[in-house]
Amino acid sequence: MRWMIAVLVLALTSCKTSDNRATVDIGQYASELADHRTSYLADFIRDPRSPLDSTDLQFIKFFDPDVDYLCTCAYDKYEQPQPFPMATYAGTVQEYIKVGTVTCPLASQSITVELYQNMKMLRMPMYRNRYFLPFRDHTNGEMTYGGGRYIDLKVDTIIDNSITIDFNKAYNPWCAYSDGYACPIPPVANHIDLPIIAGEAAYVGPHKVKED
Repeated sequence: MRWMIAVLVLALTSCKTSDNRATVDIGQYASELADHRTSYLADFIRDPRSPLDSTDLQFIKFFDPDVDYLCTCAYDKYEQPQPFPMATYAGTVQEYIKVGTVTCPLASQSITVELYQNMKMLRMPMYRNRYFLPFRDHTNGEMTYGGGRYIDLKVDTIIDNSITIDFNKAYNPWCAYSDGYACPIPPVANHIDLPIIAGEAAYVGPHKVKED
């Protein structure tokens, strides 16, 4: 773990300066992100539905952490959240609710994307506190998985209509590793007209076939 933290600190301090670099505790952030990524990898081993096993984890790659992608965003809740069918790469649909938008400063621009809640998961107490942010960006198909990436957010982290979104925690859907999974396709509203060079990079291992 110590070597991972050291690498993260070096990467963070070698990046270009920004307002975040003056306000974020780099050492604490590096440690927290290292712990997050360690837990993320361990989940592949713990989850019996996982497309990967311990021998595959070496093929999961991450971009160097960059606090320029740690964004404080304005949250605008929809007065009347709209249910809709979100298409998946399996050719099916899943029922989601559009709960609102977030507007974030990123790369000297302002981006706006939608947040969603899965209607099925809303019936499960353990998932009621979760918002879902699927997105695509200019790195897809080259530096990252072509189908886009996801970020999970907690509803109770929204304070005074503000939420922090860390693109360093963007992760690949399981479709990036194997066929046989119904991975939501990021809606057009969440196509970001920028390269998001943060979070999980393209998987470099062999694509698998899901066993029944």
